[in-house]
Amino acid sequence: MATTSITGNEKPQTEEDGIPESEFPYITFSVEETLYAINSKHTDCVEIIESFTKMPKTPDYVLGIAAFRDTYVPLFNVRTIFGVPDESYGDNVIILRKNNTLCGLVVDKIISNDLLDSFEDAFDNNKFVQKIGGEKDSDTPIMILNYRKFFEVII
Repeated sequence: MATTSITGNEKPQTEEDGIPESEFPYITFSVEETLYAINSKHTDCVEIIESFTKMPKTPDYVLGIAAFRDTYVPLFNVRTIFGVPDESYGDNVIILRKNNTLCGLVVDKIISNDLLDSFEDAFDNNKFVQKIGGEKDSDTPIMILNYRKFFEVII
């Protein structure tokens, strides 16, 4: 995978570092026409996927694994997770980090790396969406993802 760091993190952050999420920008991306975001505090980098290996007997939202630095990272197809037809998927991968565990979210397109505001609690029927946010001077909702839920799947 080709690495493009857009998180601004000089070192991986941890949950215990005491720095609030509000101090970090959100990586905003699209899946079909819907906007999603994840706080960059919990990301390692953004990659362009070149190839991956399919894994047998995995849920349909697991694309497979990809080599990343000195390890392999499971790749989750965000289109499938959110029920969007997945005839094709993007080649952008957001690498999430929780302590020493990594996973990749395959998304259609990276939109921005900005601070967001005006958060509201999300509905309870989607375990991956934690809040709904937005950018200043915009009426377009952005679904804020709960990064912990992706790790619950692999741990």
